[in-house]
Amino acid sequence: MNKFPPLPYEAEVTLLGTGGGYGESVLLKVGIDEWIIIDSCIDPYTKKPLPLQYLEELGVPLEKVRLVICTHWHNDHIIGISQILASCLNAKFVFSRITDLKKFLYLCGLDSQKTSKGSVTSTEEFLNCIKIVAGRRDYFFTAEADKKIYRSIVRPINLEFELYALSPSPKVIEDFTGEISTLITEYGQRNNAIINKSPNDKSVALLLKFGNTRVILGADLEIGRDENEGWRHIVINSLVCDDHRSSIFKIPHHGSENGYLQEVFMNLINEDGILKIAPFARHNLPTDNMIDVFSTHSNHLYLTSKNSISQKPKNRDKGIAKIAELACKNLREVKFSYGVIQSRIQYTNNLASWVTLTHGAAFQYAV
Repeated sequence: MNKFPPLPYEAEVTLLGTGGGYGESVLLKVGIDEWIIIDSCIDPYTKKPLPLQYLEELGVPLEKVRLVICTHWHNDHIIGISQILASCLNAKFVFSRITDLKKFLYLCGLDSQKTSKGSVTSTEEFLNCIKIVAGRRDYFFTAEADKKIYRSIVRPINLEFELYALSPSPKVIEDFTGEISTLITEYGQRNNAIINKSPNDKSVALLLKFGNTRVILGADLEIGRDENEGWRHIVINSLVCDDHRSSIFKIPHHGSENGYLQEVFMNLINEDGILKIAPFARHNLPTDNMIDVFSTHSNHLYLTSKNSISQKPKNRDKGIAKIAELACKNLREVKFSYGVIQSRIQYTNNLASWVTLTHGAAFQYAV
């Protein structure tokens, strides 16, 4: 990994992975010196968000961060994101569009109360981010299919960087309005965190455009049940995808089968493009079978770590350890496997190609 900051006329797309249990994140450097942080991950020992650590190692001032994007509220994407937003004073907060935000925030408050009963809440980080925005008397952005959420022009060459949301689709947004009401009604009937229905269909997949270069970041977006949802909706209905295929694809949902749609590769991704995966070892993602599938699309397949699971749990509070032992006799601990897949390109050179380097547990898959 290059531990020097990118040059002014270089773009960067870097994936951070931790083995799944401690999150994942993508960092984008656009324009001359502007950065975007997508999702979050932490070092379990220091509790520090790894995107902040990464930027500090490069010597990038945090005031250069323009957006902090929460693709969805699964813990492995949102853990530590409120610390990131609090540290990046010039950053706007972006999240999936919610029709009835007031009702959703009420739901987040109910969900947060579950922590007093020993549950792990998936929305507390999100609620903290909203509080940070309110405390700054600032505003936030919401993302939905085909919406431009960032734009930067490099002078004097007049090269435009644009970041678009590819999802969620209109149907998913509409359906979630009813789902919120159902979840609120069911609040008193649960002993666990209230958000137990999958947020993956609300994930914000992203498209970065500059010149003829395209990058697609898949978050945890799944295929979808029909052409009105997920990747099916994007392939058939996207208004912002064009004739230029993406040279980098952050593969969705840890390389899971439910995030794989062949038509995405046929229509949107360069043949032999750079494919990046952040595995989730606890769920054995990606499987060997899916690795073989992705390998048919490219010789440039990168993973932030291997699917290694430790049989020996970390030291815990005795009370927590006892509960864990009762809940699961064969407890397996997901290792902290920090890996970095860093890609940079000189965007003033039309003949330039991405240079990709790995660090830590990350590696290029060899067929």
